[in-house]
Amino acid sequence: MIKRILKIWFIIGMYELSKYLTNELIIYLQSEDDIDTAPKDFAILDDQIDLNRSFRRQIENDIAKAFEDAFNSSEKEDN
Repeated sequence: MIKRILKIWFIIGMYELSKYLTNELIIYLQSEDDIDTAPKDFAILDDQIDLNRSFRRQIENDIAKAFEDAFNSSEKEDN
């Protein structure tokens, strides 16, 4: 009787172990570690210095205009 119970527990344990190992193997094989790296044809920062400058200039102009509009609207409310 004890031998039979131990055999059943052994079979259940081996089943659970194989299920766990199979799941881990599937996760390992399907994982793509390339996600964190940029593609080889991705633009380097040095390639876009002129674009970065013009973008920064545009943002600065937009912020200045927003402050100017806010200041002008508060002056109109005071009058």
